[in-house]
Amino acid sequence: MPQCTIDAKKISFKRGESVRRILERTRDDHRRFLLCKINNRLFDLQHNPAAGNRIHLLKISESEGFRCYQNSLSFLLSMAVKEILPERTLVIEHSFGDGFYCKFTGKRPVSKSVVTRIKRRMEHSIGRALPFTRLRERKQEAIRLFSRKEQQTKAKLLQYQRRHRTAIYKCRKYID
Repeated sequence: MPQCTIDAKKISFKRGESVRRILERTRDDHRRFLLCKINNRLFDLQHNPAAGNRIHLLKISESEGFRCYQNSLSFLLSMAVKEILPERTLVIEHSFGDGFYCKFTGKRPVSKSVVTRIKRRMEHSIGRALPFTRLRERKQEAIRLFSRKEQQTKAKLLQYQRRHRTAIYKCRKYID
């Protein structure tokens, strides 16, 4: 059986077993970890390690873990908004401390009751532990996808990316 080192501890694993599965099998505190570094490169916990990999687990208290947490929340927020207000677009301008500065397109204000519905939808998604799936797509295919979904800003940003492939994330039917 191949072995890897997770935070200085040798662990045996089955080929094709993800870091998440290894942690579920070997650690009671596995839910604390958001992502990992494998040989100093960031990966999500769905990644399948290779024999001999050195893995460092990252929690929310570490800068990369906190950034992953923020990105996950912004994804859930965008998904909830699209489900509740499909005709509106949420623009997340930047993070501010442990929050986001956001605005909606359009001139109509968003009521407190709608914000409450968005919050509840996010909490519901978190409670169900819905998985995010990372997909690697050809850049041109991702541009077409975001253009069809009327996300022109994302499509334009991708045009300037030098790589030929890009990562997009999916949860249920929502893609970002």
